[in-house]
Formats: sequence, C-alpha cells, structure tokens
Amino acid sequence: MSTFELSTVQERAVNELFEFWRDEDTKHVTFKAPTGSGKTFMIAKLIERIISAYENHNYDKRPFFLFATLSSAELPKQLENKLNQYRYSFTNDINLRVKYVESPSSAKQGTKDGSFNLMYNDCDVMIVGKSSFGKGRIYTEMGYLEGMLDSILRDNETELIYIRDEAHVGTGSGNSGNNSKYAQNFESLVHNAASFTIHMTATPKEQGKIVEISEADLADDNLILLKKEQETNPGFDEDVKHIDDIAMLDAACRKFKEIKERYGNQEKEPGLLGINPAMLIQIRNSKSSKVEEEKKIDEELEKDIAEYIKVIKSHGLT
Repeated sequence: MSTFELSTVQERAVNELFEFWRDEDTKHVTFKAPTGSGKTFMIAKLIERIISAYENHNYDKRPFFLFATLSSAELPKQLENKLNQYRYSFTNDINLRVKYVESPSSAKQGTKDGSFNLMYNDCDVMIVGKSSFGKGRIYTEMGYLEGMLDSILRDNETELIYIRDEAHVGTGSGNSGNNSKYAQNFESLVHNAASFTIHMTATPKEQGKIVEISEADLADDNLILLKKEQETNPGFDEDVKHIDDIAMLDAACRKFKEIKERYGNQEKEPGLLGINPAMLIQIRNSKSSKVEEEKKIDEELEKDIAEYIKVIKSHGLT
C-alpha cells in the first residue's frame, strides 16, 4: 500500500465527482463528507484524474483550478502544503503546479504602483483565501480578479474549475457591511466564469446534485478513517464540574498530542496519513444588556483567553 491511497469509499466519491465534471449539463455539485474523511486528499486525486484526462487528449481545454478557502492566512498555506504533499501519490505522470496567492493591502505604501496581476497560465491550481478579495485589497480595488476571469472566458483552450472549501460557512459569515458585499461579488464573478463548481462541506445548506459520504459509509470502509470509540474526559475520575478550566485544557492538549502522533504513524494507522486532526475549544460568550456589565464580562473573557493561549503555546500547538 502506498503512503497515500484512496479507500473504497473515497474512490467512489472521486469517481462520482469525475463523472459530474464530464457531464456538460452539470455546472455545480456539492461534496458532503464528515470532518476527518480526507476531503482535500480526494479533491487532489480528482484534480489528478481531470488533468490526466486532458493530457491524454480526451478533452480540448486545459483545466485550471481555483481553490478558495476561509480567510485565515494559515488555511490557504496549509492547503498548498497538503496538495504538494499529495501529488507524490499520483499514479499518473503529472507535474502538478500549485500556487498560493495573497493580495497585499491597498493601504501599504507603493502597492498600487506595483504589478500584482493574477496569472493563470503558470499554475494548475491557484489557492486563495477569501480575505484577499475583501475591502482594501489590491486584487479587489484594482480589478485583478475580474481581469483574470475575463481572460479565462476569452481563452478557448482553458476551462475554470472552482472549488470552494467549507462552503457551509456562507459568503457573509464572519463579514459585515462592505466585506460581505465583496465576498458575494467574488462568488458571483467566479461562478459565472467557471464551467464546473464543487462546494466542499460537512453540513450543506444547498439543494441540488450532491456527492455524499456518510459516517456509516466510513465505518464500513476498508480503511477506518473515523474512530468508533469515544472517550469523555479521559484521565479524570472526579466530577468535571469541579475541575479548573486550565487543568482541563492542559489535559486536553496532552491527549491531543498523543492523538496527533497516531495520525503520523504509517505502520499502525496507514489510513490516517495526510489527515490533520483538530482540537476544538469552546469558550463562553456571555453578553449583558447593561453596558458596564458587558464591558466587565468582555474584560474577564479576554483574560481567560490569554490564559488559554498560554497553555496551548506551552504544548507547542500554535
């Protein structure tokens, strides 16, 4: 078995996505799969198949993939690293060119005098964070996105395939006012230029054509990607209500580091390679109708968060 290999369920999903792409009447499909199922790896294998089909002269237009993820600067970079890692599992002789682009702020001195054109001919996959197309960004204010999309529409030898990660977040989520408007404009422009669109999500809100992997599918798969055993507060014998938050977080970080090691063990857990586990930390978000009380609560929350960050950093998890 190679380091990265599709499971039976993953292979089925990739096949379904590929067939939807081949169908000229299908412009949009939602890809629903649980967190931890390897969605990015499956997309990488789909990209391989589509590029291979083009290079084997089965299709006339060169596929160009625009992969948009959440706005955080770290997420697009992690995605770039993953795709570059996964390409070594390709069975076809494809030199996948992946490029992450990030728009500088238009407020920075000299940026408007520079050249920041978005070029699509020097890569197969362009990764962007949605924040690069918000208010105060060169790509937005100077019209570079529109320029690239117009060039693709006029290019009879190129087709745009748009992949949107975590589509359930929505175009307006986390944005307000003008930024929400820019996010919606980005989606509209790209959708109009794309010949095929994939929305990746664990919780789809849309209706229409869908490729779905359920937790039940993964439980019966030939590679076990999701663990069936569940533990609640391991290592604590006493009532967790009486345990200090910092002590609980410290224990959680230690446990998470143990779990991460299992995800990097090719011999013991080959099916988990290439999957990055995540630890979610829920914090309180109490609000009061009284201004003074709200201010006091926010100050306390900021202090708590600062302490949480110290614990997380002490375990090297930032």
